[in-house]
Amino acid sequence: MIDITVCIVTFNRSHLLDDCINSVLSNKVPSDFIHVIDNSTSSVHLYVNSLIANSYNVLYFQSPVPGNLSTARNLSISNTASTFWTFVDDDDRWPSNYLESIDKIKDMNSASVILTYGQPYHNSSYPFDLVDTLHSAFLLGLTPPVGMQVYNLKKLLPSLRYSEQIKSGVDHDLWISLLEATPSVYVNRLPFNIISVPSQSRITQSYSSRKRNISKSLKLWRGTLNDQFGIHFFNHFCRCYQTSLDDLLYSKILKGHWQLLLYFNLFYFLMFIVRRLSLRLVSNFLMFVPYNSK
Repeated sequence: MIDITVCIVTFNRSHLLDDCINSVLSNKVPSDFIHVIDNSTSSVHLYVNSLIANSYNVLYFQSPVPGNLSTARNLSISNTASTFWTFVDDDDRWPSNYLESIDKIKDMNSASVILTYGQPYHNSSYPFDLVDTLHSAFLLGLTPPVGMQVYNLKKLLPSLRYSEQIKSGVDHDLWISLLEATPSVYVNRLPFNIISVPSQSRITQSYSSRKRNISKSLKLWRGTLNDQFGIHFFNHFCRCYQTSLDDLLYSKILKGHWQLLLYFNLFYFLMFIVRRLSLRLVSNFLMFVPYNSK
């Protein structure tokens, strides 16, 4: 059986935890399951303690830095004795056969990172055969958001660590920090779609705040991305990130979050409609085509 620890980080949303934990436990996780509570109030603390009282493999930790996702996940990694580590958001639900599909992978111990993509990626005929490192995944546009990510701690420690300076783009930051180590990647060929619970609190930051934080993250990433891929790729990556932010904004507006109309821009909205009609919303992080190959 796969020896894995699963990390859940929550931010004062105890009402979501029960179903999230049960969705993971339905996979029959055979090792410690790390549960990190971020910025918990006393009521959340008491709720979690009652929730996990009968679950011997669910552990509770309180993050020392409230509201910092990177700190919370680092806490989980540092308290993990398992071979593999992964995470799930508190408002997401795993399919019951996910870990079983990972456990069936031949020679899974040889891979540093195991990635599972949702059905839309598979329907779009992405070239998964070409993904053997995180470097190739970046060039092919197969970067976060990714359905599920499993990390081999025996191969990646101590490199596997989130930068606590990053406020937005946490998943991208972890990948970028690992680029220099060129970890091997295995793509799970069975598509799985995580079920996300509709919630107003999924809009974790205002558009302007998120955009500002992403700009700060891009400045921190520039040196590594330029060294690994060149300045043309970095500019391409910045454009893709801006597109993803704009599309998130307009998709939220279309779902009734009218308060976001404050940031409405007709040109970007029309481009969003064009991308949706052309079925290009699987991912905004498109394949990079070097200038000299056009």
